[in-house]
Amino acid sequence: MYSENIKTMDTAGGLRAAAGGFARGIITAAVFTLVVFALFACILAYTAVSESAIPIISTAVQAAGALIAGFCTAKRSGSRGFLSGLVAGLGYILIIWFIASLAGDGFYVGKHFLSMLGFSALGGAIGGVMGVNLKSGRSNKRKR
Repeated sequence: MYSENIKTMDTAGGLRAAAGGFARGIITAAVFTLVVFALFACILAYTAVSESAIPIISTAVQAAGALIAGFCTAKRSGSRGFLSGLVAGLGYILIIWFIASLAGDGFYVGKHFLSMLGFSALGGAIGGVMGVNLKSGRSNKRKR
């Protein structure tokens, strides 16, 4: 009975830590995205950069944001980097899409959204693998 209570507490603590890592990853990625989009808007306004670059830059920035979300989430979880990164990347892009749909013309699912979804899933998964394998302050090398 005592060991069952410890397992339950450990699972609840693990879920709290995972949710906290997920939220931190999404917020970090959203801040990154806002900063880069603001910089890109200034570049578009004050230079001769063509507006045809917007979809490419948008997809690249959102994939990088998903990578950051996956990295932060997986680093906090400590295991299952691919899965936690994938979920964080998809969660991030769905939140961005929801906010953009509310601010824009409505909810639209087209080729651009599907490509963003794919690149964000890939970026999140890569970030998750990196987050699990690159632990801060620790060496991954074996001591001999």
